[in-house]
Amino acid sequence: MRTGSRHVVPCAMLVGMLAFGAALAGFAPGARASSRETPPRTTVPARRNDPLAERRRTEIRERRAAGDIGWLFLGDSITQRWDPEIWRQSFDGLNAANFGVDGDRTQHLLWRITRGGELDGLSPHTVVVLIGVNNIATDPPSHIAAGIGKIVDVVHEKLPSARILLFAIFPAGFAPGPFRERIRNTNDLVADIARRPYVQHLNIGERFLDAEGRIPRALMPDALHPSPAGYRVWADALGEHMRESRKHEERQKNGEPIP
Repeated sequence: MRTGSRHVVPCAMLVGMLAFGAALAGFAPGARASSRETPPRTTVPARRNDPLAERRRTEIRERRAAGDIGWLFLGDSITQRWDPEIWRQSFDGLNAANFGVDGDRTQHLLWRITRGGELDGLSPHTVVVLIGVNNIATDPPSHIAAGIGKIVDVVHEKLPSARILLFAIFPAGFAPGPFRERIRNTNDLVADIARRPYVQHLNIGERFLDAEGRIPRALMPDALHPSPAGYRVWADALGEHMRESRKHEERQKNGEPIP
């Protein structure tokens, strides 16, 4: 009968209504929350469990336990492999400590200075940071820069009176190319991120290049790790800032405000 038929919903219409309802459910607040983007892995602390890293972290723990650290170096193999003689000539008497670990990426250094506790109980007046080259082949520049920015913020949170010298990633690869371009793009982003009052951003990459933009083997035999002459380039750049670091140390000792 006509009166009753007005209340009958055709099967096709019912299926459509159910589909529309299911689509609406996708816009529920809970659904939005579950679809949030995960943070870049470069910004998430990650522990390395390989024997090389474990052994090196043991050495770092021993140095940290000894205390009395004025200059603290954080980084990867480029930091760990400082030439011993250049290190002695440059930092003897300055209570410098090398916390570099071969193969570290930003996420690994983040783990060391957060869950690994490598900054706990320390009060250096200057922290030198160089990290990121091991991320270049696998992570986009924006993610690497975000990881470096987070490292800097954690260092400042844990060592609020320390002066942070953040070095741009050194050039790598003998000749200009895509890898070098990714480094340049990352450094450009880091320069923007590093505009914090407690950070001094230093880019000395040009000092490792010749007039044609190539890396001389005399400075980096493998186009990645500096030779003694290459470490002298880095030491000279640091020497230009040592006077300011000494002033910073005196202000720190006297309890004066840190600009």
